[in-house]
Amino acid sequence: MTDQSSKSSLSRRQYVQLFGGAAGTVALAGCSSDSESGEGTSGGGTSDGSGTNALEIQHWWTDGGDGKAMDELQAGFREKHPDIKIEDNPIAGGGGQNLQAVVRKKVLEGNPPSTWQDWPGANLRDYVEAGALKDIGYIFEGDMQENYRDSTLLSARAGSENNPFVAVPLAIHRVNNLFYDIGAIEEAGVDISGLSDPKEFNEVLAQIDDGTDVAPLSVAMSAPWTVLQLWTSNFLGLHDAEAWKQFRAGEDVTAEVEAALEVTKTQFDYVTEDAGSIGNDAASQKLPQGDAATAMEGDWMAGNLFAADGYEYDEHWQHVPFPGSEDFYNVNTDGFPYPKNNPSPKATDAWMSWVGSAEAQRRFCPIKGAIPCRGDVDVSEFNPFLQKQYEDFQNTTGVLTLAHGDGATPQQGTALKNAMARFMDQGNVSATASALQDAMTL
Repeated sequence: MTDQSSKSSLSRRQYVQLFGGAAGTVALAGCSSDSESGEGTSGGGTSDGSGTNALEIQHWWTDGGDGKAMDELQAGFREKHPDIKIEDNPIAGGGGQNLQAVVRKKVLEGNPPSTWQDWPGANLRDYVEAGALKDIGYIFEGDMQENYRDSTLLSARAGSENNPFVAVPLAIHRVNNLFYDIGAIEEAGVDISGLSDPKEFNEVLAQIDDGTDVAPLSVAMSAPWTVLQLWTSNFLGLHDAEAWKQFRAGEDVTAEVEAALEVTKTQFDYVTEDAGSIGNDAASQKLPQGDAATAMEGDWMAGNLFAADGYEYDEHWQHVPFPGSEDFYNVNTDGFPYPKNNPSPKATDAWMSWVGSAEAQRRFCPIKGAIPCRGDVDVSEFNPFLQKQYEDFQNTTGVLTLAHGDGATPQQGTALKNAMARFMDQGNVSATASALQDAMTL
């Protein structure tokens, strides 16, 4: 990752390229002319009549456990701040890409929401370099800085200690999980828990295919990010931390990249028939619906499984780390950035403080299927699945996801997903390996 300090300020042309050509005629001053106090008045927030601007929140948490978790987060905020009206303005679909496209255009036009759901880390670097996010170090002073984990404090700084705090992380997800339907696995006569690497997993998929009437693997393939995270899990399952470090640094690890692609390509043969037309929420329902035996997904899938009627943890479904990757915690962090040109600074301050509190994370994370960013949250009342995730987090090596944004800039992420889209269409291992490695040099 390139530190902010080593880069010159973005030119107007670069800024337009990064934030979308559709708004290219809008003056740059629109996003960064406001003072550091964030006392802007433009944007979607409106007065609620009490002297406090309404809080406009944009997010893609609309369905299943995601939607229920967001409802709970907002309910807790309203209990503490009944004078602040929440203008909930979700934009679902595309694994967050639809929302990100809208927000980037609004930021460029100087008309951002009060805040929006995003992935802290490298994904926010462009916003920081463009001067579009506010320094909110004052929110972290004291309680939050003392209790937040070091890794999430770094994410709050867009992945570099040279940056100010610009976002509040809310929850930590593990991406490299394998969920499975206990009945289907027993019917196939296979053992999921003892697999040593993804190649053995592929042998099990073949056994499930031969021994049951359900699809061996559920993966949403309507968007390339889900296949990118599948490939990442295969890479981590086949190779060590040094190989992953070299790949992220843009070094040549062709053999390792191609080996993971070959395994991934084989797995395409075992997905559900509609994999190419469904999103990840629909893919997660394949287990409780009895249509698939296993599913590779981030632990937010657990929220959907817990929400499924009559589908009980440890009776109907279980999970393991993706085969071979048990020593890694592939981290995806959810959080909320603070735009500098903020339409409702007082309300946004209150929201950020709430999101960063132990109470908010205690209420949100169990429903979402995540663990808290703070180390002082009591997880004794979390479900057994999350308690196991919490234990694993403390005893594994954390590696940042590329499929979402914690470990990849927007330019890298776009190039990685484009490479995976072509791979799904053409299946060319060599060309995809070159494209993936080229992406990490951007």
